[in-house]
Amino acid sequence: MTTTINASTINGFVTTADTSGQLAIQANGTTVATAQSTGLNIASTGLVFSDSTTQTSGSGVAKAWVNFNGSSPTVRASYNVSSVTRASAGQYTVNFTNAFSDTNYAVVANAASTQSSTYVVIGVYTPSNSSYSNKTTSACAINAYSPAVGNYDPYECDIAFFR
Repeated sequence: MTTTINASTINGFVTTADTSGQLAIQANGTTVATAQSTGLNIASTGLVFSDSTTQTSGSGVAKAWVNFNGSSPTVRASYNVSSVTRASAGQYTVNFTNAFSDTNYAVVANAASTQSSTYVVIGVYTPSNSSYSNKTTSACAINAYSPAVGNYDPYECDIAFFR
């Protein structure tokens, strides 16, 4: 048996308890979440956000993302990113707050240039003068490149990591 917290439209706030160590959260008798030592399980309806969108799986959710200025690099906003370091023009390392389970994550990136005739391609790279890999569980090396000028510090870098 599980300790149950139920917000009932008929009986108001109702609780029942046992010694299982689990907690069920109900809305009018329907379990919407169960908390136990292994984590929080959300019912099949999933998470419902304030804009009425839902998420029923951890798959497809960005596990980390960052928006930063390439020349500083100043982080403007981020999730699960502890810092961004700049090695040289257009070359960065994005450091994760919480490491990934492996290096099989996907990287999606976008960069914005302040020069009207310059477009920037941004992606994962392996520095030629380094012995470390381009993707580790705790960081990812990124390169921003413009065919017009070579390695380039974009005004804005937007990078998301999915696993």
